[in-house]
Amino acid sequence: MIKEIINGEKTLSVTASDLLFALAIVVRSSALLFSSIAMRGLEPFNILAVRFLLAFAILLILFRKRFLNINKKTFYRGLAVGLSFFSCMAFEMFALKYSPSSKVAFLENLAMVFVPLIDAFLLRCLPKASAILSAIVALFGVALLTLGESGQMTLSKGEILAILAAFGFAVTIIITDRVSKNGDSFMIGVIQVGVIGFASLACSLIFESSKLPSSGSQWGAIIYLAIVATCVGFVIQPVAQSGTTSSHTGLISSLNPVVAALLGAIFLGERFGTKGIIGAFLILFAILMQNYLEKISLKKSLSK
Repeated sequence: MIKEIINGEKTLSVTASDLLFALAIVVRSSALLFSSIAMRGLEPFNILAVRFLLAFAILLILFRKRFLNINKKTFYRGLAVGLSFFSCMAFEMFALKYSPSSKVAFLENLAMVFVPLIDAFLLRCLPKASAILSAIVALFGVALLTLGESGQMTLSKGEILAILAAFGFAVTIIITDRVSKNGDSFMIGVIQVGVIGFASLACSLIFESSKLPSSGSQWGAIIYLAIVATCVGFVIQPVAQSGTTSSHTGLISSLNPVVAALLGAIFLGERFGTKGIIGAFLILFAILMQNYLEKISLKKSLSK
């Protein structure tokens, strides 16, 4: 069945797509933990380059025949998604350099609030009331999550980068939603992995001192990131999105910061203060509220 889905011979039901997307989100959440571990000895672009080029090499070996038969349309769609994801990943890695992975995860999840606002901008119309209300609640959440000891909202360098990563992720969700439903979603995922890898390598050679991992923990983190978080997570996401709706993906994506916060607390000893917990809850609540209000609005439109 998995082979048929990958080959485009069988389509997923909405339920199966939602479960597959949930798996991709959980895997992505764990990637923040392993990226933080790898960051202890490697630079951000260096990690991305090794991770994604290793993953791309594995995917090429496994699916070389199919890769040789891709058409230009699929290649350009993969290129677009890959470049968009690269910007998101770059901001994310530098955010992890300056902020805890759990805080980065919650701020990145603002992407779900950004998506309807960006959609409204692209369609040249006013955002829905649900999107505006969710954005206001999320803004209060960000304020509480980023309060300094003085009681003032002080966005650190890492927090600013995490919000930029959220914007990049929102753009990527919109692009992926547009291209995955009318093309070979699996090969789009494979190509995006290669694009991220080569773009990261170029940036690493220009801005960093590129090197291979030197310790067992670094190699372990990179191998996990390459095989599980990339070969599995990044490739199944476009496949999953091709069979579900953007509202469902927004709702399921709320798992991301929760899982990341749990992993950060267990393995890295990361903790939120009381205000931080309330702020994180408000961001999560804003996402869930937005999806709930959109669902009600859709039911009313269908009934009319």
